[in-house]
Order: sequence, then structure tokens, then C-alpha cells
Amino acid sequence: MRELDGCKFYAELHSILIKKYGDIGEKIWQQAADDYDSIMSDSYYKNHKGAFGIPAAVLYRALRTNGKDADRIMQKYGDLKGMQRAKALRKLTYIPFFEDIAWCFFSKILDIASSEKKGYKRHIVSTPPTMYGVDITSCPMHEVCKELGEENAVLCICHMDKNMAKGYRKLDFRRQTAIPEGAEYCEYRVRKK
Repeated sequence: MRELDGCKFYAELHSILIKKYGDIGEKIWQQAADDYDSIMSDSYYKNHKGAFGIPAAVLYRALRTNGKDADRIMQKYGDLKGMQRAKALRKLTYIPFFEDIAWCFFSKILDIASSEKKGYKRHIVSTPPTMYGVDITSCPMHEVCKELGEENAVLCICHMDKNMAKGYRKLDFRRQTAIPEGAEYCEYRVRKK
């Protein structure tokens, strides 16, 4: 089994490509899988803090080199994955007091998710009780995609984030800007509704 086949986040994209493009979809996947295996044989990339972005980069490259609209396909896939995660979050938020508890720990959750240890550079702009706000000035997934020459590929993950954030019922979680879209930073803002 190729390593790309084991990337659960992207598994549904394989099916979508085959359904939409048939043999060409399989060719795109196989080309991306070969590229992924080659990149991941380098310990630098295998241990990179932004390694989650590497499958996006190789899939984006394979789509582009096969004449497909890589931007639209990857961003649409990110939207799909984000909506799926938002749906799961909506179910969780029906649990009484879930969002109240989540709010109490939100700064710790985002602190862990965007920590320097994970390769992020950030600036905290606000802490509860009114709002939790962080500006990400450098994202390891964006950096690795940029190193691989496929900077726009990371927008798949940005789109997932933006759509997933809509899953909270009592928390207003917004992603307004993203570095790969030309912004100075990725803006995360969370407020209680």
C-alpha cells in the first residue's frame, strides 16, 4: 500500500477523482502517490511539522499537471471536509453545556493547536472573557507547501477550517483571513454568542 492511500483526510478525494474523471482520476491519484512516496522518503519532510500539508501539495501538483482546475477541486474538497466536521460538531453541541465547557477551555485548546512546538508563529490579540483571538503569522503546512512549490495547495486545509468553524451553535468561531490568500496573517476569532 502506498503512503498516500493511508492518509485518511484525503481518502474521499481518491473516490471523487475516480468518479469524476475515471482512469484519468486514477492516474492523478497514482502520480500524487508516487510523488508523496518520494517526498516522504526524505527524513526532513517525514518529520516536518507541516507534514499534514504534503498530501495536499502532491495532489494539487498532480491535478495541475493533468490539466485539471487544482484550485477549485482542492478548495471544494476542503469545503466538503469542513462541512462534514461542522456537522459532527453540531451533534456534539447538542450535549448540554458542551459549548460552555468548550469556551472555558478554548484558549487552551487553541493554544495547543497553534503552539510554537507545532511549528506555528502567532500573536495572541485577545483572551477571554470577551473573545479569544490569535493571528497566525506562519503556518507549518503553508510553509511546507510553499517549499514544495505548491503554495495554493494549503487552501484546501484553510477551507476545511473555515467551514468546520460553522459547526458551533453557541460560539462564534471565525476565520476571516488566510496567508495563502494574500493576507498578512490567518485570523482566528472566537466569541460567545
